[in-house]
Amino acid sequence: MSRRLRRRLLRRPSFLPLLWIAVAVVTPAPAGPAAATVAEAESALRRGDAIAAVRIFQELLALEPDSWQVRDGLGRALRAGGDLEGAERELRRAIELSPAEPAPARELLDLLNLSPDRGRRRQGLAWLVEKGGPFPDLLLAIVRQSRKEGDFVTARAALARLQTLAPDNREAMIEEIQVARDALDYARAEAICARIIARFPTYPQAYVHRARLQRLQGKNDDAVADYRQALALAPDEPTALTRLGEILLERGELDAAAALLTRATTVAPEMYQAYYLLVRLYQKRGDTEAAERAMTEFRRLKDKLRANTRLAGGASMVDE
Repeated sequence: MSRRLRRRLLRRPSFLPLLWIAVAVVTPAPAGPAAATVAEAESALRRGDAIAAVRIFQELLALEPDSWQVRDGLGRALRAGGDLEGAERELRRAIELSPAEPAPARELLDLLNLSPDRGRRRQGLAWLVEKGGPFPDLLLAIVRQSRKEGDFVTARAALARLQTLAPDNREAMIEEIQVARDALDYARAEAICARIIARFPTYPQAYVHRARLQRLQGKNDDAVADYRQALALAPDEPTALTRLGEILLERGELDAAAALLTRATTVAPEMYQAYYLLVRLYQKRGDTEAAERAMTEFRRLKDKLRANTRLAGGASMVDE
């Protein structure tokens, strides 16, 4: 703005508000020492210097104790330095300060999964359901982790909250089935399946899960009907192909079973259960070489899965 224009505006009081607005717009806000310090701490974290990052974030925390960003950063730095308990404390505080921010909640969930203390994991997941923000993906992950831990109370609490946020989330509905199934509440699980099918009659996974429940209860004819319905909706659904193939194998319908199981290995090459069933099928046919080839592939896939997921024991065609 020229000096002449500034003097002209100042002679007219009615223009003073406009002048101050113009000055504010063209004057950038100073970054300040805090921004520089956060950037320095983040740079230290990227370099792998957790000690320096912790020191800087702690210095900044003394100036801004109610900053969720600083608490979050300190939590990440403490985790990088191996102080998991301190990291959990800071991440919890960050969530309390700003529950609507997703980053601290996701970092806390990831941190809890590292803890070797099962009780601590369970308590932390329950706390996160209660205090964490409205994030369906986070709640779904908590449901799955809690189910894996056998903590059905926390799993159901996360599902209840998830259903208020996303009532039509089909993944959540499937998890609800699996929580009931894992708790051996088959009647409840089947009722949930029926509810999903009524709402989404063309959703193949609902039929697959109901068929699995029926199979667990020895209702094989009902299971066959639901697997066939799933395949009518999704012809390449690998679980339906494999499980229906298993039932037909048990009934001695070898040709039909072979077609389904071979198709399963084509559409889902990692489906080790289908290879296991093919081993049994080829053995029934007396085809030793084919059985050995299928067994080799089964073992390769199972070993790969063990390495990735701590899977142990034999292949259960009902439970896996």
